[in-house]
Amino acid sequence: MNATTNFTVKSLRANKVRTLVTIAGVALAAALLTAVLTTYVSLNDYLYRSEAHLAGTWMACVEADGSSALDEKIVDAQADPQVAGTAIMRDVGFAKLTADQQNTQGTYLAIRSIEGDVGDICGITPSEGRLPENDHEIMLFSTWNDYGGVNLGDTVTFDVGQRVARLAPGEEGSMSAGTMTASWGGVGYLWNKPVVFVFVRPERYTFEFIERCDCFTLSFLCEEYREAYKVCGSRSGRDTDKVKEAGLVPFVTPLGNVTFEQSRLTLECRKLYTGITAEERFIDKSIYRKWYGGSQGGDHRLYVAEIVDSWIK
Repeated sequence: MNATTNFTVKSLRANKVRTLVTIAGVALAAALLTAVLTTYVSLNDYLYRSEAHLAGTWMACVEADGSSALDEKIVDAQADPQVAGTAIMRDVGFAKLTADQQNTQGTYLAIRSIEGDVGDICGITPSEGRLPENDHEIMLFSTWNDYGGVNLGDTVTFDVGQRVARLAPGEEGSMSAGTMTASWGGVGYLWNKPVVFVFVRPERYTFEFIERCDCFTLSFLCEEYREAYKVCGSRSGRDTDKVKEAGLVPFVTPLGNVTFEQSRLTLECRKLYTGITAEERFIDKSIYRKWYGGSQGGDHRLYVAEIVDSWIK
């Protein structure tokens, strides 16, 4: 036993209480560190498994316009040694539903085909039955069973076609008349659905489009596009192409509605309820006198709409 070891042993024996406290402290610190690391690893694994269950295990998403362009991207992805698997979903078309079906399922049913390991990669797991395996099988939302009377194994028939966005009169490709800047509204949860509510005055040109369409989009632009907000809020689509003037690039969603490439957040909404801000319905009449009539404009039309899809850039 060398001098250093001998001195250490003597010190430990001479201060037994301090030695025991030190040993207990080290053990407690080690146990605490182990617990923290174990909790972190377990939580990280739980979050991964939860996300994989809800959204799938995919790490990258590629979109393409047209089957040929998509096929080229699929070939490139499958040839890449770093890609472990692929799942492919193609837009087939839309089926316009019957009046009874529209009460619970919406106006149109978007139909897509699936290929590859869609269940694992995209996190699509049927609550009953299995994923479709051929062209004569289809998987529907559970609401079709809850409210539509469609059961597993039933035969359903849809007339499938394509939806086309209704553009403003005038120059081909113009979508300016269907957009405006709105600041009065909000987001919430109503009738067991995620909803938005917006207020539009009848004298706005956009009002005509909202009235005759089942759906509309809310597009939230980044700060650098503040000038576009000014253009869309101060010009009328009756007189000018606001989209072109604002420098926005429109594109059509899978449901056939229009939003913009510059949008950092897009909410695609289906109308559920509409009402009018009539003077007799105001408890505080001073609000009506301040914001309606004369130069302020006519009564707002209120729209409550279900959020049926969303995109975050």
